[in-house]
Amino acid sequence: MDQAGKGQTNQSNVDGLVTSKTVDAAEGVKEKSLGEAIDAPPSTTDGEIFFKLYKRRWLGIFLILFLNISSQINWLTFGPVAALVVEYYNIDYNALNWLSNVYAVTYVVTSGAIGWSFDKFGIRWSLVVGALLNLLGAWLRYFAVFVTNNSSGRFALTMFGQFVAALAAPYFLNMPTKYVALWFGEKERAIGNMIGSSPIGLAIVMPLIPTLAPDVDHIPFALLVTSIISTVLFLPTLFVTSTPLIPPSIIASSPPLPFFTGLRQIANNINFWILLVVFSFYLGLSTAFSTLLNQFLTPYGYTNDQAGIVGLLWTLVGCLGAVVITPFFRRSAVMQISVKIMMSLLGVMYIVLLFVVHENNLPAIAAVSSVLGLLVIVPLALVLELGAECSYPTSPSISASACWGGGQLMGVIFTVIMTQLIYPSGSATFDPRPALVFQACVGAVSGIVIWAFRSKSLREMETQKVKEDTLMVEKERQDASSKV
Repeated sequence: MDQAGKGQTNQSNVDGLVTSKTVDAAEGVKEKSLGEAIDAPPSTTDGEIFFKLYKRRWLGIFLILFLNISSQINWLTFGPVAALVVEYYNIDYNALNWLSNVYAVTYVVTSGAIGWSFDKFGIRWSLVVGALLNLLGAWLRYFAVFVTNNSSGRFALTMFGQFVAALAAPYFLNMPTKYVALWFGEKERAIGNMIGSSPIGLAIVMPLIPTLAPDVDHIPFALLVTSIISTVLFLPTLFVTSTPLIPPSIIASSPPLPFFTGLRQIANNINFWILLVVFSFYLGLSTAFSTLLNQFLTPYGYTNDQAGIVGLLWTLVGCLGAVVITPFFRRSAVMQISVKIMMSLLGVMYIVLLFVVHENNLPAIAAVSSVLGLLVIVPLALVLELGAECSYPTSPSISASACWGGGQLMGVIFTVIMTQLIYPSGSATFDPRPALVFQACVGAVSGIVIWAFRSKSLREMETQKVKEDTLMVEKERQDASSKV
């Protein structure tokens, strides 16, 4: 990581904010007044490091957001028009659901290696590779529409394209926590994680795909549009900077543990394991819910468009709630109690959903789904930040990879289980009620287990320790100077 160290010279054309602290490489932390936004180079003295916030950090985190949106659209392209896809590819619903499940399976297999690549090759090249895989997968899906004489071959090429695009997902999902740790200040990390990890793509895909493909003949057009989106978002990744020249905080200026050392440490961290299990269940349920939403509602007479509206409200209310609420969570203790309360309420709302899903009850379904979205999306960034806090000094890429990997694995397992509950083998009918019961039970258990998580913020403790130690050194130096 590039850092300004002892003997650092003035840097030109550096934008951003100087924080209220600077670090003296020899003597520790000195108090400074909070700087204004600057376009001129910051003044430095020999041996000082300015903790600095760069304006470009917002461009980077929003690029990661848009790449995640593109990946989410590719992931769920086929779900909002499930009946049309089944007809177009001449497949059953189990095969259809594997177009979504392949993302989760691929994530579980590759996430660890991709987390390692962040530390080995840096943010820039990781995003370039991820964006390239995303666009290649999208175009392979589109090229499959030209296989007209063999429906099995068409579906096979589509599945292969979905697999290639799925290889890109860990690059984008795992990135926000790592990027935020390197570029954002101590009180901004939850906000940065909220932006980069936002599932707003789910809100976009639900109405977008039915609009692009109102019938079977328009499915190729929908695939073409998603391919163009993936291509456009590849280009900005070529201009990303991996690390800031001057770090934004004490923690950002401290190198994390080596990857495999961090793995060994995190494996012995009981609080992280509790958080990992709960996050995996919580994310797995939300993945299964978004994948199977149409199949939950259409048996009760609701259309694809109506299911799309419910999905849109689920995501939109959650994302708007995250924008409004997340800035208030700046300390680990507040994050912990808030996550525990929200996850407990989430379990309750899964039980409520079980009783409102029936014929002619769309307003109630939409209302409950909106609350579910709020309780799913708002804690998302907070849990990822808590994972980094309780596992410090392990690299944030490891904690994020583990959390997302566990969530994707449970997403596959829950989707397979719930699909079998909806479409039991040997039955000519299908009923979503058993799947909704299963969802309510898992949600209730998760809401109870989360209360076992009791971890101190190791990053906050380390920051405070460094401040106290360096202020003591500064005091001793001043006392020695006064005696002279």
